Amino acid sequence: MHDDVEYYRKKIIEILENNKIKSVTVAVMEVTYCFGLFNLVSDVIEESSQPTPLEKQIVGVKGNLQPKKEEYCCYSAQQYAHTIKFSLRDIVR
Repeated sequence: MHDDVEYYRKKIIEILENNKIKSVTVAVMEVTYCFGLFNLVSDVIEESSQPTPLEKQIVGVKGNLQPKKEEYCCYSAQQYAHTIKFSLRDIVR
């Protein structure tokens, strides 16, 4: 990943503002230091004027996709000023 976080922030903002994005899925490796992109996308969505569902897909070190356990709904700061995080098990009950 490019070291200039502001570069990526601007690119993500440009993508969200210039397209009709219905949802975003960020694929990350299961090792802890690989979650930076997900956190950046989450922050950008929170700061944007458009609420956009966000999902994290974790890829194992052997290339396998991990089961999805959580989904994140990011709402814009102008509308809700927070991120709601919930477990899919809570919805299914």
